[in-house]
Amino acid sequence: MSDFIKIFIDGAARGNPGPAGIGVAVYDSNGISLLEISDSVGNCTNNQAEYNALLIALKESAPFNSPEIRIFSDSELLVKQMRGEYRVRDEKLKELFCRARKLIAGKKVSFFNIRREENKRADQLANRGIDENFIPSASEKRDERPRILHPTETAAEEERREELQISAGGVVYKKEGSQIKICLIAKKNRKVWAIPKGRVEPGESPEFTAEREILEETGLLAKVKEKIDEIDYYFYWKDNDTLYHKVVYFYLMPVVEVNYQKKDSEADAVAWFTPGEAYKMLTYLNEKEVVRKAQKLLY
Repeated sequence: MSDFIKIFIDGAARGNPGPAGIGVAVYDSNGISLLEISDSVGNCTNNQAEYNALLIALKESAPFNSPEIRIFSDSELLVKQMRGEYRVRDEKLKELFCRARKLIAGKKVSFFNIRREENKRADQLANRGIDENFIPSASEKRDERPRILHPTETAAEEERREELQISAGGVVYKKEGSQIKICLIAKKNRKVWAIPKGRVEPGESPEFTAEREILEETGLLAKVKEKIDEIDYYFYWKDNDTLYHKVVYFYLMPVVEVNYQKKDSEADAVAWFTPGEAYKMLTYLNEKEVVRKAQKLLY
């Protein structure tokens, strides 16, 4: 993963206020696309839609755990307010502004004002959010599934739509002569390399889940030796309008038997790397840190 990510955001409202949508395009420092978001945010103004785009961008890009975030918007108002150059006078925008400030607290985040023609992809996604997702009739079921970032929602409503999700996985390793090799899996046509892990099912301990997931995803029989670390972050899943609090437990796991069973089809590839190679291959910074801590335990 690169040392910073670039996030392009846009909000569109037809009527101002009117049917509104948001668009978010996230790239790494080399311009490789990491994430795109297109959604409706109900009836609101252009400025409210812009802030909704910012909030969703910050929450959904959290799993990348980048040390630096660069945000690009064609809204001069949003950029200068977030920089502290303009005061926020509108009461509805104040609420959204405060949420955004809380999300970037303690992080290295910078804002850049760009021309609309430089923000084409986010603009396309925002308009798609209106065209594909918005239900114009007040009698439709739109009111039964409010967006968690709509400016009129209360903190209590947001709290009801948060869910805890626990996963577990492991840094699986083996010795090849004098070298130690670590097992990683590839997903999304080998664009993403990760530590094997999965959801803790009811009745399972994290340790049991780690061993089960390793077996299913890699075909390797490995056993938990000791805990390395646990990480947590938030991500928003638009299909059910839920903000998930994700906690992942990672364990150091020596291989007991290679090719113990045929792996499932979840991973595109399974490969072995030295710790240094694994650190470079991993997509997510938080997993790089897990491998770094595992390396200290192994040597």
